Amino acid sequence: MLRFSDLKREFITETFSYTDSDFYDYNVFIDKLIYQMHSERAVNISQPGEKDVIVYKAFKYEKDEMPGREYSVLGKVNTNMKLIGRIASHFEIKDFSDLKNRIEELKESLFTENGEFFKSSPTFSVWDTIRSTEEIGEMNEEYVSKFISKGWGPESSPVREVTSSYKDMILGIDITFNIGGVEKTCQVKPLKSANFKERGVVIIKSSGVMKNYKTDFLAFVDIYRTYGNKCFFFKNQGVIYDRKEKTITIPYQNLVNKGYD
Repeated sequence: MLRFSDLKREFITETFSYTDSDFYDYNVFIDKLIYQMHSERAVNISQPGEKDVIVYKAFKYEKDEMPGREYSVLGKVNTNMKLIGRIASHFEIKDFSDLKNRIEELKESLFTENGEFFKSSPTFSVWDTIRSTEEIGEMNEEYVSKFISKGWGPESSPVREVTSSYKDMILGIDITFNIGGVEKTCQVKPLKSANFKERGVVIIKSSGVMKNYKTDFLAFVDIYRTYGNKCFFFKNQGVIYDRKEKTITIPYQNLVNKGYD
């Protein structure tokens, strides 16, 4: 099980701990490794004002498991901390310095379609681990879809886009719906906290990837929140991103469901 300490900036698995610097080195290592193994499947996503992102075409297994999926979980290996913990636990890796060596040894078993540890398994697999984190996002999206139906009526017809489809991965659209016959789009992000103390703005802290989304709305959700709103639904206007702090500052006037944290 993973825990994260904001104070120490230290990530802790069941068997060892690692720092931000270690995690960055791991990101670079995995990016290079996966590209070397699957360059023929690589798709470069160019984003104006943003760093280019490389994703990978889904394997047949992934498409069969999730009809409509276009991109592989391989593109999420580099930042998935749960996967680090599962690899360390399953292979009894006791030291972060040994993690990269073991992954290099096991790369064919871990990161190829017919590898021993890629497909779903009752013990451990890359697919199951990353899907378990994707499913949290999907639950948030389902919650927002119900929020939209409640707010704009059943005629709004919200549709949750398939995880790692073109609309999801490339366009950043998690939900498509209608208001007065006009199609609207929404990006859904995990909610860690919402600060209403700054005058005229709401400061949202999220654990999700930060980039300048072009959707009509932004929703921040924590379905397990026991106080205040579980969802903050904003018009996507006047948004300021702080990638280092993982915060998003949005004018309070753009909050659709007014309420205080």
